[in-house]
Amino acid sequence: MIRFIPLSKEYKDVWNQVALDSDDACFFHSYEWLSVTEKSWDLESKSFLLEYEGRMIGVFPLQLNHKSKSLTSTYMGLGGAVLLNGLQEGVRKKALKEMYAHARDIAQHNQSPFLEIRLSPLSISSLKNQWQVNPLIHYSFDDISTHTWMLSLSASQEEIFANYSDDARRSIKKAIDHGHTISKVEAVEQMDTFYEIHCENRKRTGALTHPKEFFYDIFNSFVRQGSVVIWQAKDAQGNSVAFEVVSMFKNNALYWMGCCKASALGSGVNYLLQHHSIMEAKNQGANWFENGEAFPNVEEGKLRGLTVFKGKFGGHLQRFFKGQIKFYDPAGETNIFKDWVRATIQLLKPVIGQKGIGRLEQNLSRFSKSLVRVKKRIVRIDFIQPFWGLSEFWSAMTYRDSDNAGSIAKLISQLKNHFSLQGGAFPTSSGRTALELALNVIRKNNPEKNEVIVTTYGCRGVFDPIVRSGMIPVFADIGADLNLSFPFVEKLLQQHETVAAIIIPHLCGSVADIDAFVSLAKSKGVVVIEDVCQSAGALHNGHFVGTQQAMSIFSFGIGKNLSATSGGLLISQIFVDELTSEYQNMKSEATAVVRRRFWKMILKYFLKCPVDLHEEILSGYNYFRMHPLDARILIHQLTKLNRVIEAQRKNALRLIGALKKTGLRFHLQDKKDHIYSKLSLIFEDEKDFRRLEKSLHEKGVETEEMYTPLHLRDFSKGFEGGYILKNAEQTYKNVFNIPVRPNLTSSQISRIQRAIESVYSK
Repeated sequence: MIRFIPLSKEYKDVWNQVALDSDDACFFHSYEWLSVTEKSWDLESKSFLLEYEGRMIGVFPLQLNHKSKSLTSTYMGLGGAVLLNGLQEGVRKKALKEMYAHARDIAQHNQSPFLEIRLSPLSISSLKNQWQVNPLIHYSFDDISTHTWMLSLSASQEEIFANYSDDARRSIKKAIDHGHTISKVEAVEQMDTFYEIHCENRKRTGALTHPKEFFYDIFNSFVRQGSVVIWQAKDAQGNSVAFEVVSMFKNNALYWMGCCKASALGSGVNYLLQHHSIMEAKNQGANWFENGEAFPNVEEGKLRGLTVFKGKFGGHLQRFFKGQIKFYDPAGETNIFKDWVRATIQLLKPVIGQKGIGRLEQNLSRFSKSLVRVKKRIVRIDFIQPFWGLSEFWSAMTYRDSDNAGSIAKLISQLKNHFSLQGGAFPTSSGRTALELALNVIRKNNPEKNEVIVTTYGCRGVFDPIVRSGMIPVFADIGADLNLSFPFVEKLLQQHETVAAIIIPHLCGSVADIDAFVSLAKSKGVVVIEDVCQSAGALHNGHFVGTQQAMSIFSFGIGKNLSATSGGLLISQIFVDELTSEYQNMKSEATAVVRRRFWKMILKYFLKCPVDLHEEILSGYNYFRMHPLDARILIHQLTKLNRVIEAQRKNALRLIGALKKTGLRFHLQDKKDHIYSKLSLIFEDEKDFRRLEKSLHEKGVETEEMYTPLHLRDFSKGFEGGYILKNAEQTYKNVFNIPVRPNLTSSQISRIQRAIESVYSK
């Protein structure tokens, strides 16, 4: 009668329609919002639909943060259960009970320390909640509600303005008198300025910045469709000084976020922006304007300032319903420590007073949680850690810009000698850049052909270069070993006459049957690009992979067999003159960015500090040559390649032996020529998948999720091709990788082995 269905792309339209037809929903329930946040913050979707007697009647957004294991609805917004209007009351009560129970099961299954739900004050259900009782308390949630400022827009503009505080009206007038103007953001290029001010704002307040791509996704996914409007304020000289984002859903408006330059804080421009947003929302037919969360009992700090500011626009306080179920204490303090804290607080209470006690409790709690987080980071077995030693550190630290040409030339010479490479060698800033360079030249030399066959089971790094080069990706299915399916590619070449190239990867170090592909490609006049990004150093028929084909690409990013801070390589035996000309026009990354990336990697991977590398990693994805600092690191890495492969293979075989004793139903990639850059476990049963994953995580072993097929991801919309890629769709949810990196210690390998062997001893 009741069935829960995990959210996937095929249910996108059904999901959105249920949200549109429900009084429980808000802007953050949309499929598009979930997709944007999951991509920007690397969240895992645990969202599900509810089918009742063959009809989809409900949706429930849930997002899992892998770093903290927290499960929220939603991570960067609001959520909760949504049911269609018009259901019988008995059906509605039963459905809500089942949905919240299922969410609890998901949280416990994923070992989340808590499940948190935040309901929108702007949803029709919340607005109709006459007695302001938190509905989540009926489903075993603790009430952790706060408040929010709500402004009714039913009065005239004059009456709304008259209800502002005197200070707000004066500040608005001041901003206008000083020449500030408000306009709508209508071009994606303006998001660059928005992001700059956002970063300045966050640095000033001590908050973390959002990923840059998040802002562009907001514009492309919401502003263009009209569900979000972004207002920018300019000073009298025409310089942008502040931004504000407002979302619209079902005739209600939400002030979502904003930022302002420090130099404009006293100008009144924030008041002018807020006033403009309110009046424009009324003009667009909005009934309510939510000014944002309020903390009336906070007496100082940023939250106090925001609460006072938002309250100056004539709204009233309404409860912001939140609920939380705690499954265990993520801080992990011992009872002895807690008892000591309580006793200390009681002794100090007469001395420092109630306000001081509150601050002390807060600071002690933060300190305790920080200690536990540090301890977990130190003992955790990370999936990735660069195989760098003193030579790599020293070569990077002593780099000077005067050394730029020598390091690149030396690296090319050593790569050619080690791999016996023929043709041209073009070091780039990343593997995807190497691919883009290859495709740009192929496109120029074959203008009548504009398609590239690529595995759907891969990273975005093979998709973006195809599109950026003006070509069309044609997605192919995989075989049982996760590599490209030969029969499927054969079928595609029969149906597509404008294929210019086929990209053939050796996934995770498992060597694909490339000879068959090459023979097929030659018969069709198609260029083979061998993808060696995960298999540098592997052998096939006595030759290194990537050395015998027309073109091949390498990647030298973190986690690869040869690792710098970033880097790639294109080897080509065709179009060498054209590639040389194109390569000479490419620029190099800024040294400051590369140095920053290096030091952040030291902090993240060796000192285990919580460092955000997002911007620095993205920099390497631009159309750049390799930076000489990375070349210097790779020169030393090349001398270690044989040791890397030997250690990875040894670690993998030891763990495979432990895995085979467990009785888990899984299979591995073909072991012939496999160098185990990654040890991928392909499960036949989801329960076995979850059981092993849970055991590893309990022992502090970090695992790596594999790919969501490219044709199922939002950015590939319009390129799906209409093919059924059955193997990839059935396989991808049941694959993950366990660490086999070469610098695992013997004790760490033993710990991973014990975690594996304990699966069926529980």
